[in-house]
Amino acid sequence: LITFAVFTGQRLGDLVVLTWSQIDFSRKEILFKTEKTNRHMAIPANDALWSHILTLQRGTPTAPLHPHAFEVKEAFGIGLVSREFTDLMVEAGLAKFRPRKRKRETKGDVSREVNPLTFHSLRHAAATWLRDTGASESIAMEIIGHDSVSVDRGYVHGNPQAMRDALNRLPSLTVA
Repeated sequence: LITFAVFTGQRLGDLVVLTWSQIDFSRKEILFKTEKTNRHMAIPANDALWSHILTLQRGTPTAPLHPHAFEVKEAFGIGLVSREFTDLMVEAGLAKFRPRKRKRETKGDVSREVNPLTFHSLRHAAATWLRDTGASESIAMEIIGHDSVSVDRGYVHGNPQAMRDALNRLPSLTVA
């Protein structure tokens, strides 16, 4: 699932329900309709993702690509799949253990749980990394599935070193 998220930028819920019939082997594409926006997606698999797909145990056309995550979602909901991801990040040393009850953050009239590292973070990372590779805004938005530039810009986070390098390419000023 992590490999799919990194190389497609898709939501956990959409990746968990992918079946083998949604993999176009002749075109090397992942085909699906997003749950949140009902957008039809055809994402070309890059070499790394395609190699990963070929390592998966192939099932019937209706079998999920990620059977464990699919079974957990069906039995307990997508929230438990997301929590399993967070537990994996803690186990890998990439996140600190946090109790299940988290601090809430309020901005205006919107309140949300604060959790800096979630599966959704991979969606932000994919959007940012696509731009870092030089992908145009329209190509990156098509891959991620954003219809709005304003939404897309909320997912792209500047790399401080890249910003510093860009600023260092400005001409120097002579102070008299």
